[in-house]
Amino acid sequence: MMRYWLVAFMFSIASGFFWPAAGFAHSYVEDSEPGDEQTVEEAVEIITLNFDAGIESHTTITVKDREGNEFLVADEEVNSPVYEAHLEAPLYEGQYTVEWEALGEDGHTTEGTLSFAVLEEEVDEENEEDIEESEETVEAETDIEETEDEMGAEDETASEEKATNEGEDSAFFWWILGGFLVLGGAGFVFVLTRR
Repeated sequence: MMRYWLVAFMFSIASGFFWPAAGFAHSYVEDSEPGDEQTVEEAVEIITLNFDAGIESHTTITVKDREGNEFLVADEEVNSPVYEAHLEAPLYEGQYTVEWEALGEDGHTTEGTLSFAVLEEEVDEENEEDIEESEETVEAETDIEETEDEMGAEDETASEEKATNEGEDSAFFWWILGGFLVLGGAGFVFVLTRR
């Protein structure tokens, strides 16, 4: 009988060594978006961590830039094994570190860090409005210049037509005057020769 208990005891100890994952599954980040050491083009508004084991809702992150400034998380969602953080403000150009702390379904806490870089520069909203107003002003000035150019072209055409008409009128006047002078001169010679 003693032998039976000894075999059962050794089997239970051996099973703990061979199947530890079943009883002690700690949760670590398997991959993320943005990825660790990744450089992304666009500003980051959501950080997603995919864990290799189940996690609980007490999982959290802290986001900091290179200077140590912390960026607030507006909303967190846990759909085990995926954690998603919605940031209060987008992360623009710079280096960022995410410090995560996960509470696994096994009750154990794990932690770690990952980092990434963002290339998109932040555009100041006031400057953006100024830029839009400047663009609108430039468009309006361009429209005015085009209208003035069109009006100037029409004025030039009208002036040329007027000059042409005046030239034609002037030429007509001189022809009529010349005709009267010729007739007057011919009439004068006619009268002189009749006497």
